[in-house]
Amino acid sequence: MYTPSDLDNEITDILYKGNQYVFPNITATLHTPDRDIILNNINHLDIDMNYNSDLSDKITIDFMFRLGDYRDIILKYRNTLEITISIDYAEDNGDRSTTDTGIYNRQSIILREKNKGDKPLVYRYRFISLVTDERFKNSIYTKMSSEDLNNLDVIVVKGECVDPIILALKQYVISGIYRNYKLEDVIKGLLQKYLNKLSIDDDKFKYKFNILPLDNNTIYDHIIIKSNTKLIQLPYILQDQDYGLYNGHVNLYISRDIDNNYILNLYPLYDVAKYDTTPNNRLMLYSADKPSKSFNEVTYYKESKASKDIKIVVSDISILDTGLNDTISLGDGLFNVNPNLVLDESLKAFNSTKMYYNTEELLTKEVNEDNITRITRLIDTNQDDNLYKYRSKILKTLNTFGTVTIPKSDIRIFIPGMYLQYLYNHDNTVVIKRGMVQNVSTTFNIVKKTSVSLINFSMEK
Repeated sequence: MYTPSDLDNEITDILYKGNQYVFPNITATLHTPDRDIILNNINHLDIDMNYNSDLSDKITIDFMFRLGDYRDIILKYRNTLEITISIDYAEDNGDRSTTDTGIYNRQSIILREKNKGDKPLVYRYRFISLVTDERFKNSIYTKMSSEDLNNLDVIVVKGECVDPIILALKQYVISGIYRNYKLEDVIKGLLQKYLNKLSIDDDKFKYKFNILPLDNNTIYDHIIIKSNTKLIQLPYILQDQDYGLYNGHVNLYISRDIDNNYILNLYPLYDVAKYDTTPNNRLMLYSADKPSKSFNEVTYYKESKASKDIKIVVSDISILDTGLNDTISLGDGLFNVNPNLVLDESLKAFNSTKMYYNTEELLTKEVNEDNITRITRLIDTNQDDNLYKYRSKILKTLNTFGTVTIPKSDIRIFIPGMYLQYLYNHDNTVVIKRGMVQNVSTTFNIVKKTSVSLINFSMEK
């Protein structure tokens, strides 16, 4: 049995052995058709990884720019600008406070050595300016020399960094009938077909799939994809219309690894039962009632490269429990009449005039046996053969949602479809809950050399 003492000992172990916080060296270069400009005055870099409903990272950056350069570069090339962003954790650029014991000070020397071999994250994007200086609507400013404008003012330029591959994938429209296939084969095949058409700087780019095993492994006689279906919407359409992929809804998320390879991640959002079988890294949150000063100096701990568990010590987790309201409004069970069986073996003939149904085969009733309120509302599926989408609604009601702030985090540890475990002490008993990371929003303040991540997650009640 896992005791409060065991929890305290593991927290101490994480703080002693964990990777010490390093503020990364963040640099950026703006690319125009005829020159490159190194950005020396970056203020903030924001990275929002919404694994619940987005297709890829949303990245914004803001920096200081002289007014003349803004006119001659940002406005002139606004439709063709690109930007390269480098995030290098191997270089130590952060300020550290003095920790509370000599143990951590000695350990930090070792931990800094660990980061030296790390490769930087270097990605290139389209740059879309989100700022328009109203002064350039006045002809006086358009006619002034660059030198005079540069001496006049400095402005903050904010822009969104958009992956060109994501932009290209959003344009593809598909349709067709696929016979004797599984849903996973159709999804992978169509994505591969269109990904193979794309290139980066005239070179074929590398990609791979990270698909958590589907709950629906049926080989269908035919899978119909209607006209004008957007390629990137295919998993959601298959999930919610005639077929169903997972019992816990679905999301497709395209990420990049440290070697700039694209990863196409497909995973459920609320099925915590797969925690023990996931092949991916898992996040383990350890709640510390009274964190020491060294708490903010350690980002995470991973016992070995082979280990799947990434451990973080946290405090002040906020939990939103809508349990009873969800049960009443949405339901926690389902009742289904399978339309495909109505004209199948379930239909019997009697004296050629009367017909009856084998109701044991025809009807499906699923109830949440863990419902301690004993209030059960069944969802009527309206004779829909796709039970996966209704099970997804139920699984969502069986989850609660939480948020936690990581004052100093390492964005490299987070992946789409990441399972988590939350361990905390409640009335001298260790409670262990499983869940999934839904969203990670990180802000880097380059001026102050600080970073903070807000993690939103779902968790079993």
